[in-house]
Amino acid sequence: SSYQLAQQIGIQLKDSVLQAEVLSRRGLICMEKGEEFYPEAEKMMLKALAIVQKQSNIQLKENVFSSLCQLYNWMENGEKAIEFAKQNLGVQKDRTTCYKAFELLGSAYYLILQYDSARYYLQKSLFTTDYATKAGAYMYLADIAKEQGDLATSLEMERNYSAYLDSMQKSRQPDAIVLRRTRDAKQQAKHNQQTHPLLYHKYINNHINPHCSCNHPIL
Repeated sequence: SSYQLAQQIGIQLKDSVLQAEVLSRRGLICMEKGEEFYPEAEKMMLKALAIVQKQSNIQLKENVFSSLCQLYNWMENGEKAIEFAKQNLGVQKDRTTCYKAFELLGSAYYLILQYDSARYYLQKSLFTTDYATKAGAYMYLADIAKEQGDLATSLEMERNYSAYLDSMQKSRQPDAIVLRRTRDAKQQAKHNQQTHPLLYHKYINNHINPHCSCNHPIL
């Protein structure tokens, strides 16, 4: 592919920035192919991470950190998603207007059921003018409200999500596909929770409350 060719050129020219950019982009394309491609996507992105950690290119670091956060979100690895969401937030030039970084961190907190922290960052991200970021934030806020029994707010957030997603699809924005895949991944996670509750709660105990050796769900 053209990305593989670009990567080879980067290696030949010893252009580490180009190599990292291509690896990150290839990882994103790979992860969008489906769950069975996640390990391959992770391998590419971690190679890019190893490169950018030696660089001072802030924008490149931001791209790699956010890509890894998105991947681990889809893989339902909340700890890793938060780790890279925080690193992404840490390299922002202006931490008052980095709305996509807020949305990424909020979605990571949502994944580990820390709804107060999730809501805080998701609401901060809504000041953006970017439809994809708004739609993503409303999607998570709708689910949080539903989980907490606030159906009126959940419906309102769901309507906002649908409105922004429809606008993105009409303008043929590629992020609309990513958002739909993210929602599909979340719904699959919910299905896993309902179908295998004991396994799900064991995961929660091990990852959210690692010091608890019990197998009962955290309430």
